[in-house]
Amino acid sequence: MQATQERQGPACIALASLLDLEAGPTFASQLQEPKAATKFTQAGAAFSKAKPAKFTQADPSASAKSPTQLRACLGVGDCGQAWVDLVADGPHALVVGTTGAGKSELLTSWLLQLAWSQPPEALQLILVDYKGGTCLGPLKRLPHCVDLLTDLEPAATARAIEAISAQLRRREQILRKSNCKDITEYEQLRHHQPSLAPLARMLVVVDEFATLAATQEELLEHLLRLAAQGRSLGMHLILATQHPHGALSTSITANAALRVCLRMLDASEGAPLLGHGDLPDLPRAPGFLCLSTQRGHFRCPYAGTAQESAVWIDACVKAAQALPPCQSPWLAPPPANLTFTQAQQLLSAHATPAPAKGLATSLVSTRQNLALALCDLPEQLAYGAFNWDSATPLGIWYQRFGAHRCAAATG
Repeated sequence: MQATQERQGPACIALASLLDLEAGPTFASQLQEPKAATKFTQAGAAFSKAKPAKFTQADPSASAKSPTQLRACLGVGDCGQAWVDLVADGPHALVVGTTGAGKSELLTSWLLQLAWSQPPEALQLILVDYKGGTCLGPLKRLPHCVDLLTDLEPAATARAIEAISAQLRRREQILRKSNCKDITEYEQLRHHQPSLAPLARMLVVVDEFATLAATQEELLEHLLRLAAQGRSLGMHLILATQHPHGALSTSITANAALRVCLRMLDASEGAPLLGHGDLPDLPRAPGFLCLSTQRGHFRCPYAGTAQESAVWIDACVKAAQALPPCQSPWLAPPPANLTFTQAQQLLSAHATPAPAKGLATSLVSTRQNLALALCDLPEQLAYGAFNWDSATPLGIWYQRFGAHRCAAATG
């Protein structure tokens, strides 16, 4: 216990100071206001002896033009609270900090606050952890989480980015049919017409994007292009790295209006990102940060150990059981092996309306044709059928993910 308190230091605040675990997730349009006096529960008990942080009575950015807010408190300092809203201050963010600076703790606290404030049908989390899933992995249990993608399966990341591109095209069509210029207008329209289908804010979080840039540079550039296109479509991006040197391309800095800097090996690298010179004076203790949106030093809330963080995740899971589930923005990859009936069922539900040359919308076996495979089409958010005409030559190859990932239909 003593080691935990020393590590956090006198300015540390627990996540329990911002969220009421006893009351449960708010799942409202904005977070509950922080409490000056908090009734600490099990998750916050380890921090109850820390020096209390200074809280103001209200967040000055509480008024919002959009019905949906993605607000979170990223820290508290001598000048008050540091609140950010990815809708108003973003739509995209960049987080940099060296090893041991507290980047993982910041991301965990940030995402838990967002999950606490929004129901799963309003917020989709796509977690890309290129540190083997060690940072974001525990958050996969959140009911808002669509998928956890890691460097252990790079092909899955490629498939997901193809599907995100297709999802954005789908959203463009929905907004066009609704005569809405952006998702904010659509949210306002849906407030008056609840029968409209929900369009969740889609938040892609990439931890250690420098590794993604080094191993799959084209994928990262594709993701950044999608982020630029998705500003009006409800797509948000948080890019985090320990190694900003050489990894911050022009497209990254141009897209990420919100910048968060923790301690860096070379503090001078932070000044161009922040637009001010507060970073060199940042204390060396973990969790201290500076923001591009306001001056001063802040310390991020601490969600606790893995066991303590699990308490917050469990509360979200329990509260979401009675609510509409999070809708995945893409279809799951087809299983490697499936029966003919299973393949037909998938096609009946998700066949592509405009199959490419050589593909069909259903599997058909005749004297001349052989129903051979179900094909994965992530760029169309659909499946396709491949029926072989025995009168034509057949070449067979296998591609793990991509436009023609096929699963053999047997039985």
